[in-house]
Amino acid sequence: MPATLFAIFATAFVAGALAPAVPVALALLLLLAPLLRPALTSAKRTRLCYLILILTAASAGYTYALLRTPAFNPAEFQKITGIQTFVLEVTGTPQQSDFNQRFRAQSIAELNAFDLTVTAPSGRLFHVGDQLRVTGFVQLDQSHSPPTLALAAKRLERIGVHRSLRRTLALLQDWLWSALVRRIPPTSAELAAGLLYGRPLEDPTLRTAFRNAGLSHLTAVSGYNLTLVASAATHLLTALALPRLAVTGTSLFAIFLFTLFTGAQGSVVRAFLMGALLILVRTSGRIPLARNILLGAALGITLLNPANLVTDLGFQLSFLATVGILYLAPPLNAKLLLIITRIKTRIGLSSTSASAPPTNPLMAALVLIGAETLGAQLAVMPLLWSRFGQVNLLALPINLIVTPFVPFLMFCAFLTLLLLPLPLLPLATALPFLPFAKLIELLGRVPSLSFPPSPLAIIILYLGLAYATYALNQHRLPDFHPPCGQRD
Repeated sequence: MPATLFAIFATAFVAGALAPAVPVALALLLLLAPLLRPALTSAKRTRLCYLILILTAASAGYTYALLRTPAFNPAEFQKITGIQTFVLEVTGTPQQSDFNQRFRAQSIAELNAFDLTVTAPSGRLFHVGDQLRVTGFVQLDQSHSPPTLALAAKRLERIGVHRSLRRTLALLQDWLWSALVRRIPPTSAELAAGLLYGRPLEDPTLRTAFRNAGLSHLTAVSGYNLTLVASAATHLLTALALPRLAVTGTSLFAIFLFTLFTGAQGSVVRAFLMGALLILVRTSGRIPLARNILLGAALGITLLNPANLVTDLGFQLSFLATVGILYLAPPLNAKLLLIITRIKTRIGLSSTSASAPPTNPLMAALVLIGAETLGAQLAVMPLLWSRFGQVNLLALPINLIVTPFVPFLMFCAFLTLLLLPLPLLPLATALPFLPFAKLIELLGRVPSLSFPPSPLAIIILYLGLAYATYALNQHRLPDFHPPCGQRD
């Protein structure tokens, strides 16, 4: 019972804190729907108590977020717009294009530090931790919420270096990129670097193919990608009949390396937290622990900095992907296994009952990865629709085709890095990237079915997902949500 009360309180509190990000707050209905079961089936007085708890927690979360999030004051930013000279420190990895580069930076010589997005001519390479004297035109970028400062640099001068772990990791990424380009084909090098640490694709044809196919998140610093990798690694290692401790340790080490390779940015560290919790939940085998660990992590991050939850797309994607994996994937997996078994029985490949699951553990693990990909995509698609202005309905089947290959390709990329000092072997381990690139280019030519976002449609989608969560899990609910009055 106390764990049930905590789950309901945490869900309502986080939903209240996320009220400014309406699609994310509505996404929590995926959790709230099954959690409301005891409130709907208990006595009238108890239902009233649950309702009061939900309203109180949501109001407290909303109030806490208002108090902790500084209000945007345009007058303060207007004072520093126009032609200005600042001393800045590079805080984000520069994104290179044909004519310019963009990076995040923070002022270090001002009374009140502020962040900027700097656009500078390409050519001279900067790194995280570089301290620059920059002269350029500053203006408010209204495309973000809240608005941010954008600086078009005319003159840059490196005046110092702030040595840190993030700078060391950024330099390591550049060194690895140079080594990959020298030893393996450029296409393989781009895909290996993109999957391992989110290096932007430079080949315009390949970049366009990924964007058209709705797969740009695979080569970006993505919390969604990390969550899927964490889940896939757990299931594949479990399918190899490894001890539970070995599965947990190896999976945690894999996503820890992924976090380091991406530069250990704040959003990726928070996504790593969600991925680590997902691994612990999967290997523990206790679904009540899954629910409360997930909600406890969201509540803790909300208490630390509620603003991050509203602005941090990486954490939002990893959180919703985890929700989809935990709540939507199991019933989808059962349906997929049943369909596959019936097909095998009808064509004579299996003599077992049509209702019996497949006995091949590797096949079962691959089906489960596919189900989790589908569940995660369903959970994040309305959010992506609202944040990026359009949704490609074909992205769901395309991701279902491609995503199961991602853990294997990441393993190939990591193995290629380890074998770089040896002759010929890196070419062999990087070979799978070439047919994968051809597959992406083929999928990128498929006409997209894109629609502009609609707030009402997004609300309806998440309400539908909430109902589907309850309907698909109603036979599983007693396993992780005891009736009211019983010990949880």
